[in-house]
Amino acid sequence: MTQPTSSLESRPHTSDIPTTLEQLMQQKASLRQQIEAQKAVMARISYEVTAPFTPAVHKGNSLLRAFNRGMAVFDGVMLGLKMMRQVKSIFGKKSRYRY
Repeated sequence: MTQPTSSLESRPHTSDIPTTLEQLMQQKASLRQQIEAQKAVMARISYEVTAPFTPAVHKGNSLLRAFNRGMAVFDGVMLGLKMMRQVKSIFGKKSRYRY
């Protein structure tokens, strides 16, 4: 049988654990930089998703775009109503059995 190891030896990535205050400060600064980079990426992506459309050059394109947006809104509303009905039927008034 193998001997049980100490709690520090059984932890994964023990070299990642800072042992001094300087290492902790360096790790904190590195993590802050990673978080800032992720925030910048998320801000760019959210802007691209919610940015207003560029004006259409042709009238046909603008009509198709308006129709597409209207259908997407209609589809979202219908899906929401269907989901509300399902949730209501699951958690709604329960019939009681009478004997």
